[in-house]
Amino acid sequence: MKNVADKLATTLWDLEGNPMGRFSSHSTASLRFTPDGTHLVSGGQHDNRVNVYTRAGQLVDTITVGSTWQRSPQRIALSPDGQSIVTADDDLEPPGLTIWNRAGGLERSLERFSGNLTNVAMAPDGTMFVTLAADRRVRIWSLAGRLLRSVSGHTDYPSALAYAPNGNYFASGGAEVIIWSRDGRSLATLNGFGNGANVLTFSSDSRFLFCGDGSGTVHVFDLKDRQARRIKAHDGRVEAIALHPSGRWFATGAAREHVRLWTIDGTLVAERKFPDKIVTPVGSAFALAFSGDGQHLVVGTSNRTETIQILDLNARLVASIKTSHSVVNAGSVLISPSGRWLVATVNNQIGIWDWSTRKLVRVLRGHSGRVEGLAFTPDERHLVSASHDSTARVWKVETGDSMALLSRGADWIMFTPDGYFDASHYGGELVAMVRGLEAFSVDQFATRLNRPDLVLRRLGVGSDEFIEHLELQHRKRLQRAGLRDDPAASEIEAPEVRLTSARREGKHALLEAEVQARAPLQSYQIYVNGVPTFPGSGKPLHGTAARVSERIELGQGLNTVEITAFDVRGVEAFRARWSSTYAGEGKGDLYFIGFGVARYQNPALNLQFADKDALDLANVMQRYQPHFRKVVVRTYVNEAVTVENIVKAKEVLRDARVDDTVVVFVSGHGAYDLSREATYYYATHNVDVKDLAGTAASFERIESLLRDIGPRRKLLLVDTCESGEIDDASRAEIEARRHAMGLDGRTSAALQSDRASRPRRVFLYDRDRYIYNDLTRRTGALVFSAAHAGELSFESPKIQNGVFTWEIVDALVSGKADVNRDGTITLDELQAYVSRNVAVKTGGLQRPTMDRDNIHQRFGFPVLR
Repeated sequence: MKNVADKLATTLWDLEGNPMGRFSSHSTASLRFTPDGTHLVSGGQHDNRVNVYTRAGQLVDTITVGSTWQRSPQRIALSPDGQSIVTADDDLEPPGLTIWNRAGGLERSLERFSGNLTNVAMAPDGTMFVTLAADRRVRIWSLAGRLLRSVSGHTDYPSALAYAPNGNYFASGGAEVIIWSRDGRSLATLNGFGNGANVLTFSSDSRFLFCGDGSGTVHVFDLKDRQARRIKAHDGRVEAIALHPSGRWFATGAAREHVRLWTIDGTLVAERKFPDKIVTPVGSAFALAFSGDGQHLVVGTSNRTETIQILDLNARLVASIKTSHSVVNAGSVLISPSGRWLVATVNNQIGIWDWSTRKLVRVLRGHSGRVEGLAFTPDERHLVSASHDSTARVWKVETGDSMALLSRGADWIMFTPDGYFDASHYGGELVAMVRGLEAFSVDQFATRLNRPDLVLRRLGVGSDEFIEHLELQHRKRLQRAGLRDDPAASEIEAPEVRLTSARREGKHALLEAEVQARAPLQSYQIYVNGVPTFPGSGKPLHGTAARVSERIELGQGLNTVEITAFDVRGVEAFRARWSSTYAGEGKGDLYFIGFGVARYQNPALNLQFADKDALDLANVMQRYQPHFRKVVVRTYVNEAVTVENIVKAKEVLRDARVDDTVVVFVSGHGAYDLSREATYYYATHNVDVKDLAGTAASFERIESLLRDIGPRRKLLLVDTCESGEIDDASRAEIEARRHAMGLDGRTSAALQSDRASRPRRVFLYDRDRYIYNDLTRRTGALVFSAAHAGELSFESPKIQNGVFTWEIVDALVSGKADVNRDGTITLDELQAYVSRNVAVKTGGLQRPTMDRDNIHQRFGFPVLR
């Protein structure tokens, strides 16, 4: 049986084409039978409804989807049991997927990606590029694949983009044109376009912005005098615009391959178009580019026989390039800066031709959707493309190697065709690895495939020092996991863990599981609320199959228990999960260990209040005595803060139990050493800035206080900064602003003396890269830091504390952070309160950040009255 729907009726047919029935429905976009064939499910064209009918045509259910016609359910799909309905709308900004139950209840909305990428532009210095997307956002990327910023501002689908040659600003166009600073701040908005701003280009001196709109008008904006003039170029939409290298002429492209050449003041000097009497379907002149010597104009079209047309300055055709495609969509043409290469997009491919010989040199394949934009780096070693498949790609021109870039919200991922990737902190959630119909999380293979060093080295992007640093992070991760580096271990196979039995017996969980793998097994681990139960990478396993049985102590409240396994390649299984709530009575203990150094052996390093920070926060913790079974406080200040004492401090936690809470606090100087690993250190009292490794405490050593201990509620507070690699100009600006606000930075010239002759390693501030994730979650602790990477941490004589510590104390003592007034300040409430107030008090110079690798951990502190 098949069905066909006209606008307001649905007709049923048998397989011979005979009508079996007809009933009134709605304007129908898609139809599906339920698996048992008893009902029809219909997605509406414009009415935002999904209707469920019996085969006889009786309406039995209606689900309302979306609030505007663009969000109507253009596509629908049913689950195998017929109880869930997936709807997809047809909005360009971008389309969304929603899962509903048959009763009309919302089960889940799938978060959207950016949608079609519509354009790309390269900064003149080649260090970063900009993309536009259907979600109306403007994204700024580093050439090394990191999403630097994502900003909004357009009211409609934007497609026009151009970077000013001076490198100070760029422009994007949709319903309006927005001028943006290099770092993504909106500088100006231009309006008055007929049917939107379609194409943009800047004059060579960056003063004039040319904009072709949907009504056929070219707007020329003088950005200095803020004047505009308008030239009626075509009867219909201006599809393309290009400025002659001399700045004396410009060209426009429109429907029916119509190309016109103009003087800069708007006088028409030449044109080429199909005669009106020829009725054969003819596409537009989609893209234009002048040759470097200014003698020719290249036109990209959808013409199958003359796809790429080369015109002289009288608009006469002198040569053309034909492609082998039966259907042609030419989205962009480009002449490289030196004039050596002609690059053009045809559908989802990119062709590179030698301009002098017109011979095809290379075809770049990798996109799955139409390619709309191209941009060269100044040295012509790399090409960036933007596609309707939602990705941008960075290509190495010499080899054709590429990496794809994808983003959603603030998260991003870059990946190669053979699976190597890097991403933002949570960017691994954006894609999956697929083998047949099996899907695997990239997190499972991250130990092997999270290799930004390989990606960047292959593409020739990034400094040698940066790439070496990334490689060392990978090797450090392998060492922590007890793995060898095996380049051959890249097959997509993951261990499987099946929980065969799980039950609660009093305060303990009794668990049994089966583990199977194709590669030899190495270990298994059990997490409770994100905290590992066994030391290191877990308990050892051997062979390719095993049965495990464990008795695990539960904590008060909800316990989310996860069992996982690793093979010898470091590939992790999907975690088998089970939850249980233990409602036992009794209070836990509170442990506080604080370190603060204001007086250093080297007086040049002295601060004012870092020691007082530790003592003040310790006093607050003492006040929690009525709320815990006992409160244990240990503080180490000034001379007492040594590496030896930091190690010994763990003895305080020897008898701590599952339901206890541990807070570790450090305050003082922090700095990266000059090694290739660029290890971050906390400066102890006797620190030698020329020997951080021998005299200071690494951040990993600080974290080790929270590793392999009983308590699962663990918080690390860090009031230091990571500003040692800030360039001199930025440091001078910060100094001027902090002085005006009466703030003192927790930094010292003594920490900079051995770095003055070295290039700044600004890549150390890209700490949101996935390569820095602790894949084994060895502590399960939450880390609340005083500042983002690259920012200073400040203290002030007015409050006689570090600003970060002051706000933590205020949050706990005043109760102002208790937003819902339930008597408990959760860590979410603490983070929000402290982060907001610190940013306000420092004029945005200092912004605290919470590392939330452990998404299951939820606890807080009672409000002190």
